[in-house]
Amino acid sequence: MKRILLLASLIGLITFASCKKDLTVDSKDSLAIIPATTGMLVAFNLPSLMEKADFDYIKTLDFYQEVMEEAAGENKKLAGILSDPASSGVDITQKMYLAVNMDSENSEDVFGGFVLSLNNPTVFEEMVAASGEGMKIETGSGFKYALGDSKSIIAWNDQFAIIGGTNSYLDLEKEVTSFFNTTPETSIAQDKDLQKALSDVHDISLWMTSNPFADDPNATFALSMAEIDPAALKDNFVHGYLDFNNGEIISSSDLYLQKGLTKDLDKIFDDEVNTDYGAYVPKENLLFAFTTAIDVQGIDEILTARPQSKSFLDYSLKQYGLTFTDIANTFGGDILVTGVSPKGAGKPAGLFAMNIKDDTKLMDFINLALENDILVADGKNVYKLNNELGINGMTNQVDLEVSFPDGSPRLVIQDDKIFITGSTELFGMIQNGGYANADQAGDDIPNLLSKHIFGGFFALKAIQQYDENIEKIFFEQMAVKIDRKHGDMNLELADKSTNALRQLFEMANEGYMNRNREAMSEPEAL
Repeated sequence: MKRILLLASLIGLITFASCKKDLTVDSKDSLAIIPATTGMLVAFNLPSLMEKADFDYIKTLDFYQEVMEEAAGENKKLAGILSDPASSGVDITQKMYLAVNMDSENSEDVFGGFVLSLNNPTVFEEMVAASGEGMKIETGSGFKYALGDSKSIIAWNDQFAIIGGTNSYLDLEKEVTSFFNTTPETSIAQDKDLQKALSDVHDISLWMTSNPFADDPNATFALSMAEIDPAALKDNFVHGYLDFNNGEIISSSDLYLQKGLTKDLDKIFDDEVNTDYGAYVPKENLLFAFTTAIDVQGIDEILTARPQSKSFLDYSLKQYGLTFTDIANTFGGDILVTGVSPKGAGKPAGLFAMNIKDDTKLMDFINLALENDILVADGKNVYKLNNELGINGMTNQVDLEVSFPDGSPRLVIQDDKIFITGSTELFGMIQNGGYANADQAGDDIPNLLSKHIFGGFFALKAIQQYDENIEKIFFEQMAVKIDRKHGDMNLELADKSTNALRQLFEMANEGYMNRNREAMSEPEAL
């Protein structure tokens, strides 16, 4: 397995070779040999990735220099390929694919592998043979292969290569045979939905389908227990992509799911957050802010359709004189959570907010909480959360500020919303109806936090300084938005003039150097 992983890593580096050479080899796309039974496919646009990675620059980085030095001392053939990856026999003008196949009768048995085009199978075979002692090359049905161990294999013919593995004890020769025996009629390349997913040009594209699970007895049984027609497992698809741009990484996904599969899931979430929380999100010192639209009424409908589950939940609430329907009729489900860095030293301040449907019903909950010493009145529509219940300890667990002298966070009811915070500063802001207009976040963040099922902004670089357990974060910030059938994520880096993929290699190199420095500083290394 170790040798196969080493070879896979080497080929991964090969894919980022310099594209200064104008290679025009018209090799056949390796998509042609991927079976139609594939459940997940990731396509890597090698020409685009090569250009963006800048291999000539990568070769100057410390981690690559050391890899080359070690290879030169152990295997001159591999060292030469590291110096000139285009000499590996892999056709770097074609796409590379990661294909994952699930056993149709037991989807827990998985075979996955990278599928590549070759422009020189002889050179590729020499590379495999030189990758380490014990790499015995054997002959299969129209291809050659070498086993790393019982769970990994590399196989190739005159046009294509597969570097694969399994999580169980599948017959690896049989698995790769299914690739090399694929015909145009049995290839995933004929799948119309896959063609749609790959129709646009991106650095990395993703396609997934539920079809391999459609005949899995375990999956169909699980759906029947959830009162979902097993037929809903057929023809569900996910499309996605990822692009490396200057200073940012953009990813997007689209869901094409059967209504029968999502009928209950659709009821858990509302279509969008309709509550305007813009006044409570600051322009300065914002660490994170996210919203989500929980459909409490929809959850009640799901439970009502399952009397046994509903009865169990209502029984647990009965001691308080409540039912889950009471909760659904009271709380709106539009939730906001924010974190704000302190102006000086100290912990970040946190805020939780949720909209209210019925003020009168809410007071029934408040009075019940007062009677059970969960809350303590602390002014008009202001309540202390009882420390004896461990609320303060929970706040400390997430490392948020509790600056009230008595150490208790406050719950505030205002403007048809519930707010909870441990910060005296945020408490004052809430009572003032939010931040002053000039201090509120610009349009980008409020737009992100509304009109979506989930929307979030995370100042990753700033968050890191408050948690020493978080490893160094190179991304400046992240924005996420999720809707019923679509999702987007944007990661931004500090350097806006350099491609993000090249910056990722720089990050990897910095991490490598840091680990080396730490290792050298340990007592046994001195």
